[in-house]
Parts: sequence; C-alpha cells; structure tokens
Amino acid sequence: MCSIWMQSLHLYAINLHFSMKKILIILYLFLITIAGEAQQFNGGMTFGFASSQVAGDSYAGFNKAGLAGGFFVGMDLNEKSALQMELHFIQKGSRYNDTTDQVDFQQYLLRLNYIDLPMLYQYKNRKFLFEAGISISFLLSSYEEKDYFESTYDDWKKLCFNSIFGVRYQLTPSLFIGVRTTNSINSIRKNQVEGNVYRYNRNKYGEFNDVLQLSLYYQIKSLSD
Repeated sequence: MCSIWMQSLHLYAINLHFSMKKILIILYLFLITIAGEAQQFNGGMTFGFASSQVAGDSYAGFNKAGLAGGFFVGMDLNEKSALQMELHFIQKGSRYNDTTDQVDFQQYLLRLNYIDLPMLYQYKNRKFLFEAGISISFLLSSYEEKDYFESTYDDWKKLCFNSIFGVRYQLTPSLFIGVRTTNSINSIRKNQVEGNVYRYNRNKYGEFNDVLQLSLYYQIKSLSD
C-alpha cells in the first residue's frame, strides 16, 4: 500500500514538472512572437519591496516584508495601450508576533519564495500608467514556524494564479515608480485548516496570498531599434 502511494506521488511530481515546463515554453514562445512582431518593443528591469499577508490563516495584517525584482518586456499597441510581460522573484508570506504580556503568547512566520510571471494590459494617461492582469506563481521554497517551532509539513501548492491591479507614475523618460496589489485566485495551501476562508467560490476554502508592492521600473526605450 505504501509503495502504491509513493508511486502515485512520484507520478504527480512528474506531471507537475511537465505542466510547469509546458507553461514556460508557451510563455517563452509568446514572448518571442511579441519581439518579432512589435513595432514598439521595450524592456527593462524592476526592483522593489513587498508587504504581504495570507488571508485565511487567522493572522490579519500586511506584516511580512519581502523583496521583489526582475525583468519585463512590453509592446505598445497604440498611443494609449500596451501589453507587458514580466519575470521576477518575489517574497511573500505572513508574520505575527503577539505584543501582549499574556501567558498565551503567539508567534507565527511563513516565508514563501516565488517566481512570478505577470501578464498585463496597461492604459496610459499622461504620466500615469494603469495596469491589470493575471500572473502565474511557481513556488521555489517555503518555511513555516509557529510559536518558534518549525513545521516540517509540505502544505503549499507549487503553482497558483493571481489577479493584479496597479498604477505607475513616470518620473523620467526611463524611470517609473509603481504600486500594485496582487491577490491569489486559488488557495496556496493543499489542505484545509482552521480559519480558512473562501475567495470567488463559496465551496472552496483555503488560504490566499495578498501582496502590496512598491517598485521602481527602469525602461529601455526600445529593443526593436
């Protein structure tokens, strides 16, 4: 019986690996297509900070700080609209430290490190740029600690999807500053635990990443020249 479970888990890991590989190949081909067809093809680098929480873990507040940084490429559709695709590393999770002097002192820490692939539609209005889209998050590593004891359970899904809304402001011709919110669409936890909530589907309870991000964007004017 144990060997059957091990084989099933092994097959699941293989299927997940190939699914992620297929997604990456599709996104890569999409990127190459944009590069070949775009008349105004641009790109650059981004770096910033993230403040996050996990909805459904019973610890409210954007108390977990992290870093975010990577690269982006984009294509102008017209004077007002553009498409952009990003590849960046981001640190998410949750943190709680009870500041009271009560006997039932509680502590919690969750670190989730992801590679994110956002795909965005952007609308330009003077020096402002409004954006909305979705992203795919691939989990690189996780660490969970409760009351200073490390959890050894692998409770976190390797793949999740997110919605993105944000706005940027143009500081110089090549430099932008932006804020965005990124929220998980599906649960990031494999199993259900006490305190879980639902999002979009009342029959699907779980935990969800909520992230506020502040970033600088350095844009190369055009990669197609």
